[in-house]
Amino acid sequence: MEEKKIILFLLTPFVMLFLCSCSINNSEVICEKNYNDENYNYNISMKITFNENDIIKKINSNVTYTLTLKGMENINDIITSLDNKANRHSLDDNVKLSYSIVDNIITINELIKLDSKTDISLYSDLSAVYISDKNKKEDILQELENTNIICK
Repeated sequence: MEEKKIILFLLTPFVMLFLCSCSINNSEVICEKNYNDENYNYNISMKITFNENDIIKKINSNVTYTLTLKGMENINDIITSLDNKANRHSLDDNVKLSYSIVDNIITINELIKLDSKTDISLYSDLSAVYISDKNKKEDILQELENTNIICK
């Protein structure tokens, strides 16, 4: 019994290292953009995760629209658009989309999981629109920079 404890004690750091290494190779960037016009003030925050080969793996976005008085005139069209997006992606296991509207503030949460076979253009009506058809980290960061999105 004592030998088993010693062996387990000695192996624990290696097992933990192995388990942790699965996620150590992933990298994440946080990207943000603010935009204002006569209809709304817009803020998006995206956490983009890449795998060990710097290929996009996941996009987790939080989007907030604060509608102006002029923007509130189009609230029914906005709700219809959000409902259409939610319905279009409701059966897709790779997408979790939720939104809420309180007064003049619209909050949208998106989680898009991707793999090497995923055609990212399927999600061009979501925050993936900012990365176009890119899937490599370097290309995505360049694409985001081209659209005035700041990444850290």
